This record gives sequence, structure tokens and C-alpha cells, in this order.
Amino acid sequence: MIELTGNYNVTHDRLPLSVEVNGSLRNKMKIRGNWLLGREMIYTIIRTKGIIMRVLKVLTRILLIGLTLIYVLFIVRTLFLDNRLLNDYYLLRYDYNLIPFKTISTYLTGYNNYNFNTWFNNLFGNIILFIPFGFSTPYFSSKLRYFKRFFLFVLFIIVILEVSQMLLHAGSFDVDDVILNSLGAISGYFNYKACLALMKKFDAVSTHTR
Repeated sequence: MIELTGNYNVTHDRLPLSVEVNGSLRNKMKIRGNWLLGREMIYTIIRTKGIIMRVLKVLTRILLIGLTLIYVLFIVRTLFLDNRLLNDYYLLRYDYNLIPFKTISTYLTGYNNYNFNTWFNNLFGNIILFIPFGFSTPYFSSKLRYFKRFFLFVLFIIVILEVSQMLLHAGSFDVDDVILNSLGAISGYFNYKACLALMKKFDAVSTHTR
């Protein structure tokens, strides 16, 4: 039997092995728990974002439908009612112009002969008036998102409107109005395409972050 003599203090420089293992395990479990909580929070944010985007798309569609109805009423008033109520000239005759750029060149070269409102409305007003038409047409009809179909449809509608103006004595048929209205509609079409490209890019980025 061996006896220890003198003052002998036993100091523990480190914890027992079982305590160290348990502490390391608790740390790993804590880290994993925090990671799982963070991942769940990210998934919740993404899901919430997706719901918000779907709601926004529905609200946007409803808003565009309402604006389109207002726009149609505005078109009817502008093309068929204003001229008929304010100008008796069209009630007495069928007025038309079949020479391309005749009216446009008249307003461009003789702008001093017209007041600003008449000059602006007959040139730029005819373009601006049909920009919403060019934007909303491919939005509501996927078949008209191809430019050729879109252009033929728009041209058909504009010609019908011009002929109706003349036959109803609400205005004149002017091939230059057809040209300017078509330019406005085409501008609206490419604005729609630009917005669609931006939306697709945004959706791609959102999908990539999921």
C-alpha cells in the first residue's frame, strides 16, 4: 500500500470528459436550432411575399379592368359625342381624306394657322389617345401578344371607328388619323412588352432566392 505524504492538492485543469461532451452537444443543438429557426423565418417571409404578390396581381387586374371601362367610355365620348355636339359641320356631309400624310403635313407646316389645342390634339392627341388601347389589348388577350396579330386587330378596330365616325356624322374618316392612332397603339404595345419583361425578370429573381 502506498501512502502519499506531505501537502498534495489535486487541481482539475479541465472538466470531466462527460461534461465536455454534453456541453459540446448542447452547443451543436443550439446552433442547429437557431439555423432551423432562421430557415423557417426565411420560408415564412418567402411564402408571405408570394401571397402578397398574388394579391397584388389580382388587385392590379381589377384596377386595369376598371380603368379600361372608363377608357372605353372616354373614347366613345371623344370620338362620337364631342364633335357631334360642338360642331354642326359633320351633320351636313360625309367628310373624308384618303391621302396619307395630307392632314399631318397641313398641321406641321401651317401650325401658325391653328390654335395650340387644335394643333396638339390633331397631331399628338391622336397618338396619346390610343396608347392605353395598345397596352390593354395584349394584357387581356394572350392571342394578341404577337405583334402581327396585334397590329391587324388594332388596324381593324381603328378603321371601324373612323368609318363609324363618318357614317354617324360624328366626325370624318381620315387616313392620317388611322396612322396616328396606330402609332399610339403600337407605342402602348411596346410599353406593355417592356413591363412584361420587367415582371418576368422580377419573378426570376424571386424564384432564384427561394
